[in-house]
Amino acid sequence: MVSAATQFKIPEAMKRIAFAFVCLIAGMSTACGGGSGSSGTVGISITPLAVSVVPGKTQQFTATVTNSTNTSVTWAVNGTVGGNSTVGTISATGLYTAPAIIPSPAAVTVTATPQANATVNASAAVSIQAAVEIVPSPATVAAGGTVQFTATVNLSSSNKNVTWQVNGVTGGGAATGTISTSGLYTAPNTFPVPAITVMAIAQADTSQSASAAVTISPPQLVISPTAVTLAGGANQAFTATSLGSTVSPAWSVSCPSTTAGGCGSITAAGLFTAPVSPPPGGIITVEASMPNGSAAPNSTTVTVQVSPATLSGAYVFALRGPAQTSGLAVAGVVSFDGNSHLTSGSLDSTGSSATAAITGGTYSLGSDGRGSATVQTAGGAWTWEMVAASHAGGLVTAVSPSGAVLTGTLDLQQLPPAGIALQGAYVISVTGATTAAPAAPAAMVGSISANGSGAIASGVLDSNRNFVFSATQPAAGSYTFSGGRGTLNLNSQSFICYAVSATRFKLLESDGAFTGAGELISQPAPPAGGFSGQSFAGRYALTMAGTAASGAPFAMGGVFTLDGGVGISNRVLDGVNQTVSDTQGSYFVTDPNTGRTTVTWNANHVYLNYVMYPRSDGGFAILETDGSAVSIGAVLPQTIASFSLTTLAGGFAFSLSGFEPASPPAPEGITGQWTFTVGQTLGGSVDVVAGSTPSTGNTIKANVLSVDPGTGRATIQVLDSSTALVHGVLVVYILDSNNALIFDSDTARLMTGTAVRQF
Repeated sequence: MVSAATQFKIPEAMKRIAFAFVCLIAGMSTACGGGSGSSGTVGISITPLAVSVVPGKTQQFTATVTNSTNTSVTWAVNGTVGGNSTVGTISATGLYTAPAIIPSPAAVTVTATPQANATVNASAAVSIQAAVEIVPSPATVAAGGTVQFTATVNLSSSNKNVTWQVNGVTGGGAATGTISTSGLYTAPNTFPVPAITVMAIAQADTSQSASAAVTISPPQLVISPTAVTLAGGANQAFTATSLGSTVSPAWSVSCPSTTAGGCGSITAAGLFTAPVSPPPGGIITVEASMPNGSAAPNSTTVTVQVSPATLSGAYVFALRGPAQTSGLAVAGVVSFDGNSHLTSGSLDSTGSSATAAITGGTYSLGSDGRGSATVQTAGGAWTWEMVAASHAGGLVTAVSPSGAVLTGTLDLQQLPPAGIALQGAYVISVTGATTAAPAAPAAMVGSISANGSGAIASGVLDSNRNFVFSATQPAAGSYTFSGGRGTLNLNSQSFICYAVSATRFKLLESDGAFTGAGELISQPAPPAGGFSGQSFAGRYALTMAGTAASGAPFAMGGVFTLDGGVGISNRVLDGVNQTVSDTQGSYFVTDPNTGRTTVTWNANHVYLNYVMYPRSDGGFAILETDGSAVSIGAVLPQTIASFSLTTLAGGFAFSLSGFEPASPPAPEGITGQWTFTVGQTLGGSVDVVAGSTPSTGNTIKANVLSVDPGTGRATIQVLDSSTALVHGVLVVYILDSNNALIFDSDTARLMTGTAVRQF
């Protein structure tokens, strides 16, 4: 019988197979086949984890394998066992040698993988840095200029100092430039200069260095003087030097002005002549450049201020009393010599065919454009308080020899070379009074057509005399011109005409029946098919003045939109201490040839009627035709897309004409200048004429409360700290970036006016 031990004896080969199967099941938890019997997952770590190495230098890495008696590892750089010449090599013992050339990118990864378990590894980040680094590199510096270099030594030595060289010479030299021990390079005072190399050599290892190529650019011209302030029309000599030597550059001037000569002029020798009035912003850039490129261009600035030279030449003036029935208006032409003297001119008055000669006088203008003039005539001396907006003209408040207050405009006369000959259609607008006692207010608007040979061939007039409206009266007559002064006879009325230009004239009635004064402005040609509602689409602002049915002075202002059909929208009307806003209104073009247009709207439950004639400046002459007032004014287009506080920023000349609320109301004229910066208080100076003695140099301080972006209607509240327009509330209707209409809406006065940008 076989024993149990003998029966179940397992062969030795099978024992070994079973043992291997057990090891397979046990996995990595038990060291098998030559293991030490330790337990746990094989792990690995590497030191250092991050290091910087300079090209060609070495770094020893150490890998530690855990949970295995097999501590051998495989070393790789960027995944390549043993690395390569591009990213660096690493030995079997972990000695990394950086490449001779810094790779891109300059960061590589050293990896150690245990041979006992290829599924795990450990990595270290290696940044390959130059032994010496220099900034800036490359560098550009003007001849004679300096540039600061900085060197960083990345060697392991504690000595981080460098020796600076220029083209291989420690400290450099006069021909190539010098460099200090702190790395400040000074370029040579010559141009051109050969190629320059600045080198920083590590003192710890003189075999290690860094270099930067230096380009020597042309030296910048030095202009003298700089930041000059000049009066309008004044001269200033400029000079330019390069590397301390005087040179002869090409000179030029520039500024935002679009007017010919608006930036002044400069000669080849550098003599600058300022324009007679400041350009927008008041700043002109003077630039010098070398055509041969031997020096870099440079520039300086000139701030131009208003001066007596701002008014130079012949100017047309038109002045009238604020009261429609006052009976006094004058127009004429006066010559300013640009040097504070009036040299000649003529003056005509309403109701008289006699012309008074201007025999002389003096004038002054301050840097803000405000000034005064004494105008000598055979009938006595006039006193003018005025503010110049530019060389093109300004605004005036005057006191006559008899003490009457008048306000108006001053416009540079620009006559065509061939002389004046009325040709085509013109809009006429006249306001005044009848001369028969008692004086009654009268106003007229219309369109007349001149044939270019002395005849008014046709015309249509609308008038409102003593609150009685007469519509579409036919007109005919004649005209004559000698130089810039002429006559116009229209039906039974006679006028003196002063030409501002070929398209604009100032009128003064001389027949004795009326004391009328006004304007004659060219009309646009009607479109094909004639004027219609479509011809007049857009946003408009207006001011009107005259006499109310009660006999009291009347004024108003406002904004509205014509829809290109018959509707009026976005209407805001301002009166004394009141504002009416609604969309009620309509307009109709009644004459396709002249563009005559009627307007009707409701204000405070009262229907008001007007007639308008289109002008070539995009606006209308407007006359009230209902019985509530004899009132006339101008409707002007608003030509910018959106309005804001910025639109009012800068300097403006302004004037107001009207009354103080005395009993009877006292005529008052105001000229002034304000400057506004967004976020700050509006400020300026004001000259007031409310009697025979002007009050000059008054201050105005105000807050710009709001600007409606859609209508351009702004509100300005005058502060109590002002010495003029105290308690005033000025409603400003912005037309564009340079012009605005004004209505004083408070109860302290009744005034309308205008504002014109200066700079």
